[in-house]
Amino acid sequence: MAAITFNSLNQAQQVRERLQAVLIVLSEVLDRFVSYRMRLVAAAAEHARPQQSRGVSSSSTSAR
Repeated sequence: MAAITFNSLNQAQQVRERLQAVLIVLSEVLDRFVSYRMRLVAAAAEHARPQQSRGVSSSSTSAR
């Protein structure tokens, strides 16, 4: 009877370890996906931003 209990505890520990490994992998995949999406959005925002020279003020501030 003790061998069955020990075996069950060992199997439960293995399941927990595998589940933890799967969760770590999923977390890494999600982090990469979010990072990729943020880079795309940042690149799109940079592309959409109007280009200005450093010494030239915008028309809204020069009209004041």
